[in-house]
Amino acid sequence: MENLSFSIHDIDSTYGGYRDEVVILTSGYTYSLGSTLQGSGTSSSPFRRSSWGDNPINSGSGAVTVTWAGPIQEVTFRYRAGTSGNSQNQHVALSRISFTDCLVETQPRGAIVVPDIPQSSTTSLMSTTADGGTQDL
Repeated sequence: MENLSFSIHDIDSTYGGYRDEVVILTSGYTYSLGSTLQGSGTSSSPFRRSSWGDNPINSGSGAVTVTWAGPIQEVTFRYRAGTSGNSQNQHVALSRISFTDCLVETQPRGAIVVPDIPQSSTTSLMSTTADGGTQDL
């Protein structure tokens, strides 16, 4: 696929309680942070709330949108519970997933693809036979 984009939202924390952290393990992304978030999505700088506070789930302020422009086969990200060990209300959500199919050009079985050949040039075409031999075309 290409142009993969999705949002991870409700990244927040409470003082003395939980602290949501998200690490993106698949390289090559760009991101846009909600107004209450900081970090770059790496292990040493996870996406996280910049100060203590619980965001409403639908506010958008605790959301990050992550995008890969080029072709990509899979994405891995990790949710971390922070350092408190308190599991109360720890969660994030994934939404707004979008992508473009990455179509691979294929030729029908047995098709011959002839490259562009300048008029003043000559070329030979060969075909592989079923028994592994070759023959001129």
